[in-house]
Amino acid sequence: MSHSKISNALSKRLQSLPASPPVAWENAGFKPVDGVTFLAETYLPAETSGVGVAATDSLDYTGIYQIDVRAALDDYKKEANDTADAVASHFRRGTILTYNGQKVTIQSVSRAQGRADGAWWFIPVSVNWRAFSGNV
Repeated sequence: MSHSKISNALSKRLQSLPASPPVAWENAGFKPVDGVTFLAETYLPAETSGVGVAATDSLDYTGIYQIDVRAALDDYKKEANDTADAVASHFRRGTILTYNGQKVTIQSVSRAQGRADGAWWFIPVSVNWRAFSGNV
């Protein structure tokens, strides 16, 4: 079990979003094009806790996979809202992702209010996930 596998499972899911705008992947070069909507991923692991009391018991990993929708500022809100809705639907609650044997379950998806951020209209979509190591 590793955060690398969890992060890759989530990124692969985002990569499969139909008609996706360009994506700014974490720690990869990306230069946004003025006026072109894009997505930006952020992997935010939270506390890891033990499922049992023995040192060999499974671990419970949780966190948020945040996908920021960035659309041109002052270009109305329809494209940004439609894109945020498409991202949220693609990460539907209960979806189980697998990467190199690691299963990741989507627990919930929410989006925050849009707001201006420099030259962009920004809508964060938060995907709450959970994964276990070992046998549960």
